[in-house]
Parts: sequence; C-alpha cells; structure tokens
Amino acid sequence: MPFTLVAVDGNAPVGMATLKLKDLRSMPDLGPWLSSLYVIPARRGEGIGTSLISAVAEEARRREFHELFLFLSQRHMALLEGFYTKREWRCIATALDNDGRTTKVFRLELNQR
Repeated sequence: MPFTLVAVDGNAPVGMATLKLKDLRSMPDLGPWLSSLYVIPARRGEGIGTSLISAVAEEARRREFHELFLFLSQRHMALLEGFYTKREWRCIATALDNDGRTTKVFRLELNQR
C-alpha cells in the first residue's frame, strides 16, 4: 500500500481513489484510510465515486481490515459530509488535518462477507 484505483471510460480516466495505511498525521493510530477520492466534475452524480468507495472497501476487506477511515477536505466540507453519511460512514471525531485546519474524521465498518 498505498493501493490506487482509477475509473476509466474508454481510455480516459474519470476518477480515482486510494487505500492507505496512514493518512492523517494527527491520528496516527487509525487506519487504513480511503484517500484521494476524486471524480472529474463532468461525471459527478453518475455513481463513479460510490463505485470507487465500494472497490476500495472491498480491497480493504480482502486485506482483512474491519474498518476504514477518511477525513474531509476543506473544499465543500458540508457537501462531502452528506455524501459520505448517505453511504453509511459515521463521523467519529474532529481533528486537525495535515495542514493544521479542523476537519471531521469518518469511519466505515467493513462487514466481512
């Protein structure tokens, strides 16, 4: 790790997400992390982000992790909080992000299948 997935349409990348062991310096004991989730603006709302999250979660399960964490970027924080909450992520803490600004930390329980 890190393990990065890229969503493509034909030959064009349309999104990406990464599974990392460590991501948030202020919470070094937590991990693994969903990191760098991004979908190009023209393709948002099509389920690409949700599919990338599912694929990263499946990879974490395959590696026998039981939970996954993320922290919100500063841009569009309220929108992102709603996005993740609708996908069963739960806010577990506030912390300082890697730039020293307050952020929210979320956890997803990975039910073993």
